[in-house]
Amino acid sequence: CEMSGSEELKIVGWGSYDSDYPNINFKEYSQQLVNSLVIEEIRKNGYSFSGEDHQNYEYGAPIFSNGTILRCSMRVWGVFMAVSHGDVVNGQPNYMDYYVDCEEEKLPEEEAKIAPGEENDAMPVLIGPDVEMIMQSIATKIEIFTYDKAILEVYPFYKMRYSDEFEDDEDETDETPEGNEE
Repeated sequence: CEMSGSEELKIVGWGSYDSDYPNINFKEYSQQLVNSLVIEEIRKNGYSFSGEDHQNYEYGAPIFSNGTILRCSMRVWGVFMAVSHGDVVNGQPNYMDYYVDCEEEKLPEEEAKIAPGEENDAMPVLIGPDVEMIMQSIATKIEIFTYDKAILEVYPFYKMRYSDEFEDDEDETDETPEGNEE
């Protein structure tokens, strides 16, 4: 059953980040709507868990009524938790308190009972620091080192698209200096 963007979207349960559910498509639903649904669900149920739990716990990712899932970086999940719990300093969510761990955890305990929706090309959600880390990795030609599943999934697309921007003329510097030939 396919839902149109005009039908009411809601969270119907929780599932594994690694499940077969396709990512929520922000071409179909506004990110503001999705954000408010996630924050409302976290607050309503008193959930409190880290970005690492979001990616690795069996019920750490919200599943929507259209059969899609929200996958995001550990930092983005930290933002959801910080905003949901009012952990905001000078207008900025204190996402680092929920990035890898948090003090008092409460996790969803039951899997969503809905079939996966139709496949789409939507990617996991990242924030600025995630993208900066990816771009620094590409610029320095040092492979990215992280266990954040969202970043690892998106990284190859960034690398393919932007690596040419950071190419330099290595061929000219590889020449043997005169007088050093054997």
